[in-house]
Amino acid sequence: MNFDTLLHRVKSMLSYGQHLRPSRDWFALLGVGGVLLVGILVYNVWVFNQLASGNTLGAQVTSSPSVFNRSSLDAIQKVFSDRAAEETKYLNGTYHFTDPSR
Repeated sequence: MNFDTLLHRVKSMLSYGQHLRPSRDWFALLGVGGVLLVGILVYNVWVFNQLASGNTLGAQVTSSPSVFNRSSLDAIQKVFSDRAAEETKYLNGTYHFTDPSR
């Protein structure tokens, strides 16, 4: 069997011919969707059972503790404290809003 005859067979299987058959298309679409739904359900049940029994998914990562740089955390905490200070200025009335339309 050469490529041309194989291509002709595939085209004839996918072609409608003279009459449209939408029920066949819907059954095929629903069948593929049903198979995918069953596959997803089976996979989710398998994952749930794995995790419920205490197993892990994938390979366990074993890494040695690395040296941690606290400068980025200190900078983030400073940003939050600056924001909190600005919020108290707004709440205590340090900043006054003047309506330009009056």
